[in-house]
Amino acid sequence: MHKIFKKSIKYMIFIMLALFICANNGYITVNAENMPSILNEDESLNDININDEFDDKSLIVVLEPSISQYSGVCYEFTELLHNVEKVESYEDLSELSVESLVSSGIDIKYYSSIEEHLNSIEFKQILKINLNTTSKEEVIEVIELIKNIEGVLSAEPNYIYDSADAAVDDPLFNNQWSLTDTYGIDVTEAWNFTTGSNNVRVGIIDSGISEHLDLNDNVVSGKDFYNDDYVTTDDIGGHGTSVAGIIGAVSDNGLGVAGINHNVTLVPLQTAYDTSSNGIHYFDDVIKAITYARDSWDDPTKRIHILNFSVGGFGYSWDVLAAIETYKGLFVWSAGNDGKELNSLWVFNNFSLDNLISVGAHDINGQRSIWNSSESSNYGNLVNIYAPSSCRTTSSVSNNSYRIFGGTSCAAPHVTGVAALLLSLNENLSAFQLKQCIIQSAEIINITLPDGSTQNVKKLNGYNAIKYALSHYGHATTLKYNTKYYSKSVDSASTFFDEKNYFLKLDVENAYVYDFTISSSDALEVTLYDSNFNKINISPLSSNEGLKKTFSYYLSNGTYFLQSNYISSSATGTINISIVGEPHTHSYVYEKTTSGHIAECTLCGYTTTLSHVYDKHYCVHCDEYTAEHDYDSNYEWISYTQHSAECICGEVTTQSHAVSSGSYNSGQRFATCLKCGGFVETGFVDWPLNSSLVNKVSINGSFILPNGIIVLEDEDIEAYINGTLVFYDKDKLPVIK
Repeated sequence: MHKIFKKSIKYMIFIMLALFICANNGYITVNAENMPSILNEDESLNDININDEFDDKSLIVVLEPSISQYSGVCYEFTELLHNVEKVESYEDLSELSVESLVSSGIDIKYYSSIEEHLNSIEFKQILKINLNTTSKEEVIEVIELIKNIEGVLSAEPNYIYDSADAAVDDPLFNNQWSLTDTYGIDVTEAWNFTTGSNNVRVGIIDSGISEHLDLNDNVVSGKDFYNDDYVTTDDIGGHGTSVAGIIGAVSDNGLGVAGINHNVTLVPLQTAYDTSSNGIHYFDDVIKAITYARDSWDDPTKRIHILNFSVGGFGYSWDVLAAIETYKGLFVWSAGNDGKELNSLWVFNNFSLDNLISVGAHDINGQRSIWNSSESSNYGNLVNIYAPSSCRTTSSVSNNSYRIFGGTSCAAPHVTGVAALLLSLNENLSAFQLKQCIIQSAEIINITLPDGSTQNVKKLNGYNAIKYALSHYGHATTLKYNTKYYSKSVDSASTFFDEKNYFLKLDVENAYVYDFTISSSDALEVTLYDSNFNKINISPLSSNEGLKKTFSYYLSNGTYFLQSNYISSSATGTINISIVGEPHTHSYVYEKTTSGHIAECTLCGYTTTLSHVYDKHYCVHCDEYTAEHDYDSNYEWISYTQHSAECICGEVTTQSHAVSSGSYNSGQRFATCLKCGGFVETGFVDWPLNSSLVNKVSINGSFILPNGIIVLEDEDIEAYINGTLVFYDKDKLPVIK
């Protein structure tokens, strides 16, 4: 059956946004054979387990890109949907709605890249279908009908998952091994480079965040999608509050625990409300939270850079995955505590998005976390990285309390916290770059699997991630002696790391002594590191009451890192680097370019682009031929068999006359030269054209007479006059002297 849906464009209210519209007037037909294959044949989600937790009055549908729209639902699809028994209504969970954005306080002027991002992916519309059903069996029956409509990518129950919290409370836990021990994330060394920034906003899709003295300074208002209001402090079970403490509990305040980020902005996106330690989450609310973060992206004051999702269901939910794909930030998802191998649940690449990290849990001994006979960390190829479980963090069980918190719910915010630290280094890191920093810098540990075999897996290391980011995505400059001078003005008002705590990668090409001068309007610390981030003893000299640091140091060829820490959040300053080197005369080698030539000093590597200096048609520096003679003007008739041609450079050459074959073949004694207009003598030459003494010079049959006259066939005349005729061997044409 041919596709009947096409995409067209219209404008949304107040702003220009592309909308995918159904353009044709045909009807959708049910055709099970045309359903896309998105599942591994070993395990299909079409086989729904009636014992699974899901809503008995709704389901979730993901539409194929061919009929997906940014707003509204394709008419033909809704017509068939309303004909399905027990379907009452639908709700677009992925809609890009101007009205909803404005009502949430998001300025409509910040939408320029939302449309661009959605156009860069295969946008899949997500719908919640509300049903008039009384049992889960009836929901499954409706799913079987809907999933066979052409254009439906998937139809699933509206699953209900708990928060994957498999830990027990232990008030005697008095240190945060997850940050410091052998199998911790090594964050204390990372704090030498950054402790976070409040400009980095982390959304926590969870049960809310309670008011807590160790969190309040880092928490801002968010939204409750479970109750559809803006009250997010009613986290009775405390799951979201514990997640928040791992990412960003306030430090250096004399209270409780330290978050991975001392400074960060935590945005509660509440999708559960429950009095138990495990809030239950309907996935339609989760999708709404992701869409909310997606639509906030273009407003830098409301942008949510990272989403933490310490909730079960990884590897099972196509609808949540489709929503994640539309979000430009990093999505960190706990792998779950079911003890399952996540290898073939879905097509592998589906859950390997550039902006998605799945997190398993390991214990204090570096082994896969196991809590009891039925609960342990999921594992397998779909688990990107492992992080600590069972750590001490904030709690809402009683006012301003703390508890031991575990499971992959605990592991995921460790990854989120490190990602937030990386953004404080460089606010422009993309979700993919954040994922690269975290995955590529991970340590390798060997875990034991349920069948007794072992597997090498990646373990989070915050310090390594910081070094990776600084090495691959930080500010950098190349130093060459006697030629390179580096200067940078620093304004720490933005509070981002690359402004108030400036970090510079130095690629040294010439080993020599370099001078450094770093100034500040307030207290200043300066550190120089080698390529492995080991501190170098530089003993800088201070002046201007300690506000300027100067030092000289011999740098060998290689990589170094300079850190200038402007301690005050309001400080400004400059960084200047120059070289201590003796002046010398450059000895150049030259490389020709189209507009000049590049001169590079053989002693110091200094390069510059110079104009050609010509001696006739040769550059005196490059010693190369740089231009051809131009004989398009100044022709002078000399005799019946030759004329002279002068180049624009003044050089004169004598060339043969050229005449048309028509005048030659007519038997006339004289003909006019096509170039100079002179009277050319063609007579007294009677050689047959097939004679070996007549040299043909073109594929069209033009030839040269024994007396040097060039005779051109009609096909060659215009090209010759225009200077575009190519002879068999142009350099061997006779020249009459």
